[in-house]
Amino acid sequence: MLAHKLQITHELGQPTTFLPSQLAAILFVLTIIVFVLRGGTHIVRGLLEKGRILPAKRSDAINVDVEEYNRGRIIGNVERLILLTFVSIQAYPALAFLMAAKGLFRAKDLEKREFSEYFLVGTLVSSIVAIAAGLLVKLVLKMLW
Repeated sequence: MLAHKLQITHELGQPTTFLPSQLAAILFVLTIIVFVLRGGTHIVRGLLEKGRILPAKRSDAINVDVEEYNRGRIIGNVERLILLTFVSIQAYPALAFLMAAKGLFRAKDLEKREFSEYFLVGTLVSSIVAIAAGLLVKLVLKMLW
Protein backbone atom coordinates (compact mmCIF):
# COMPACT_ATOMS: atom_id res chain seq x y z
CA MET A 1 0.00 0.00 0.00
CA LEU A 2 1.41 3.38 -1.01
CA ALA A 3 1.50 6.25 1.45
CA HIS A 4 -0.76 9.17 0.64
CA LYS A 5 0.98 12.30 -0.55
CA LEU A 6 0.10 15.90 0.18
CA GLN A 7 0.36 18.15 -2.84
CA ILE A 8 0.87 21.88 -2.34
CA THR A 9 0.78 24.33 -5.23
CA HIS A 10 3.05 27.33 -4.83
CA GLU A 11 2.96 30.73 -6.57
CA LEU A 12 4.41 29.51 -9.84
CA GLY A 13 1.66 26.93 -10.17
CA GLN A 14 4.07 24.04 -9.79
CA PRO A 15 2.88 21.34 -7.40
CA THR A 16 5.16 20.26 -4.58
CA THR A 17 4.50 16.83 -3.14
CA PHE A 18 5.26 15.89 0.46
CA LEU A 19 5.06 12.46 2.03
CA PRO A 20 3.51 12.30 5.51
CA SER A 21 6.93 11.52 6.97
CA GLN A 22 8.35 14.64 5.32
CA LEU A 23 5.56 16.79 6.75
CA ALA A 24 6.22 15.24 10.15
CA ALA A 25 9.91 16.09 9.78
CA ILE A 26 9.14 19.70 8.84
CA LEU A 27 6.78 20.12 11.81
CA PHE A 28 9.24 18.43 14.17
CA VAL A 29 12.10 20.69 13.03
CA LEU A 30 9.91 23.80 13.41
CA THR A 31 8.99 22.64 16.93
CA ILE A 32 12.66 22.21 17.79
CA ILE A 33 13.43 25.71 16.50
CA VAL A 34 10.62 27.24 18.57
CA PHE A 35 11.84 25.33 21.63
CA VAL A 36 15.41 26.56 21.11
CA LEU A 37 14.23 30.16 20.80
CA ARG A 38 11.69 30.18 23.63
CA GLY A 39 12.74 27.31 25.88
CA GLY A 40 16.45 27.94 25.44
CA THR A 41 16.10 31.38 27.00
CA HIS A 42 14.23 29.93 29.99
CA ILE A 43 16.80 27.16 30.45
CA VAL A 44 19.76 29.56 30.32
CA ARG A 45 18.14 32.18 32.56
CA GLY A 46 16.91 29.52 34.98
CA LEU A 47 20.37 28.04 35.44
CA LEU A 48 21.92 31.49 35.79
CA GLU A 49 19.34 32.36 38.46
CA LYS A 50 19.80 29.00 40.22
CA GLY A 51 23.54 29.63 40.43
CA ARG A 52 22.94 33.25 41.46
CA ILE A 53 24.98 34.39 38.47
CA LEU A 54 22.27 36.44 36.73
CA PRO A 55 23.22 40.11 37.34
CA ALA A 56 19.68 41.47 37.71
CA LYS A 57 18.79 38.89 40.36
CA ARG A 58 21.88 39.25 42.55
CA SER A 59 21.43 41.10 45.80
CA ASP A 60 24.79 42.83 45.35
CA ALA A 61 24.10 43.87 41.74
CA ILE A 62 24.22 47.61 41.32
CA ASN A 63 23.42 49.60 38.17
CA VAL A 64 22.52 46.68 35.92
CA ASP A 65 22.13 47.88 32.34
CA VAL A 66 18.62 46.59 31.59
CA GLU A 67 18.93 47.36 27.87
CA GLU A 68 22.13 45.34 27.61
CA TYR A 69 20.54 42.58 29.67
CA ASN A 70 17.60 42.40 27.24
CA ARG A 71 19.90 42.56 24.21
CA GLY A 72 21.58 39.48 25.65
CA ARG A 73 18.33 37.57 25.18
CA ILE A 74 18.16 38.50 21.52
CA ILE A 75 21.84 37.72 20.98
CA GLY A 76 21.39 34.38 22.77
CA ASN A 77 18.44 33.43 20.57
CA VAL A 78 20.28 34.31 17.37
CA GLU A 79 23.40 32.51 18.59
CA ARG A 80 21.43 29.34 19.43
CA LEU A 81 19.73 29.42 16.03
CA ILE A 82 23.08 29.76 14.25
CA LEU A 83 24.65 27.00 16.36
CA LEU A 84 21.66 24.72 15.74
CA THR A 85 22.03 25.32 11.99
CA PHE A 86 25.79 24.68 12.01
CA VAL A 87 25.37 21.42 13.92
CA SER A 88 22.48 20.33 11.68
CA ILE A 89 24.56 20.79 8.53
CA GLN A 90 27.73 19.48 10.20
CA ALA A 91 29.60 22.78 9.79
CA TYR A 92 31.76 22.20 12.85
CA PRO A 93 34.61 24.55 11.82
CA ALA A 94 32.05 27.38 11.50
CA LEU A 95 30.73 26.48 14.95
CA ALA A 96 34.25 26.72 16.40
CA PHE A 97 34.83 30.03 14.62
CA LEU A 98 31.61 31.50 16.04
CA MET A 99 32.52 30.48 19.59
CA ALA A 100 36.08 31.83 19.26
CA ALA A 101 34.85 35.10 17.76
CA LYS A 102 32.37 35.55 20.59
CA GLY A 103 35.13 35.09 23.16
CA LEU A 104 37.44 37.52 21.36
CA PHE A 105 34.69 40.09 21.02
CA ARG A 106 34.10 40.12 24.79
CA ALA A 107 37.71 39.51 25.87
CA LYS A 108 38.08 42.83 27.68
CA ASP A 109 34.83 42.34 29.63
CA LEU A 110 36.00 38.88 30.72
CA GLU A 111 38.56 40.51 33.03
CA LYS A 112 35.70 41.25 35.45
CA ARG A 113 34.96 38.12 37.45
CA GLU A 114 31.20 38.66 37.80
CA PHE A 115 30.78 39.22 34.07
CA SER A 116 33.06 36.36 33.09
CA GLU A 117 31.05 33.91 35.23
CA TYR A 118 27.79 35.18 33.74
CA PHE A 119 29.19 35.09 30.19
CA LEU A 120 30.82 31.66 30.42
CA VAL A 121 27.96 29.87 32.16
CA GLY A 122 25.39 31.49 29.85
CA THR A 123 27.41 30.67 26.74
CA LEU A 124 28.06 27.07 27.75
CA VAL A 125 24.44 26.34 28.70
CA SER A 126 23.15 28.08 25.58
CA SER A 127 25.61 26.12 23.42
CA ILE A 128 24.59 22.81 24.98
CA VAL A 129 20.91 23.54 24.23
CA ALA A 130 21.72 24.49 20.62
CA ILE A 131 24.07 21.56 20.00
CA ALA A 132 21.57 19.05 21.43
CA ALA A 133 18.82 20.57 19.29
CA GLY A 134 21.03 20.49 16.20
CA LEU A 135 21.81 16.82 16.75
CA LEU A 136 18.10 16.13 17.22
CA VAL A 137 17.30 17.95 13.94
CA LYS A 138 19.93 15.83 12.17
CA LEU A 139 18.39 12.66 13.60
CA VAL A 140 14.83 13.67 12.70
CA LEU A 141 15.79 14.52 9.13
CA LYS A 142 17.75 11.30 8.77
CA MET A 143 14.86 9.20 10.04
CA LEU A 144 11.90 10.95 8.43
CA TRP A 145 13.11 12.57 5.22
